[in-house]
Amino acid sequence: MRVPARECTLTNGTDDGVTEWKEVREGPPFVDLVVHSMHAQWGRPVFLWVAPEVSVPLVIGEYRVFAQFDIEAFFRLAEQHGIKMTWVTGKMAEELKRLKISEVIPGSPGARGVKVLMPDGTTQTLLSGFIARVIADLTTPRQLLELVNRGPAQAEKMGVTPE
Repeated sequence: MRVPARECTLTNGTDDGVTEWKEVREGPPFVDLVVHSMHAQWGRPVFLWVAPEVSVPLVIGEYRVFAQFDIEAFFRLAEQHGIKMTWVTGKMAEELKRLKISEVIPGSPGARGVKVLMPDGTTQTLLSGFIARVIADLTTPRQLLELVNRGPAQAEKMGVTPE
């Protein structure tokens, strides 16, 4: 799906299929939305997104629904809007772990957050829960960017000093 113009070769038994399967395994992780919905304590369960008659086939495994968030593509989209994003790793990630306020972001290099540099020079740190909105609430990448853009104004309204 990341390369819409390319024909799927996963099941044709050729070397192309082997290469494509390797790309899938090394790419952003897939999330089983039904399993996620059964264990998540917040967010909108997949059962609310579908017609009631589809819920039972989902629960019994007759249908499976997967999601994938290409966060590197999200970083590129942000950059097109003048927003620079980098992974929070190292000492800062260890502090987030110690404080138990952010988990490792799936598909990241062990990061527990995303550092955001806005065009005006202000910064924000997005924690794993913010990024999880893509899966938990089906928030689109453009909606996430809108939230990032509104972050400084929202912080000001709340009386919080930006970083």
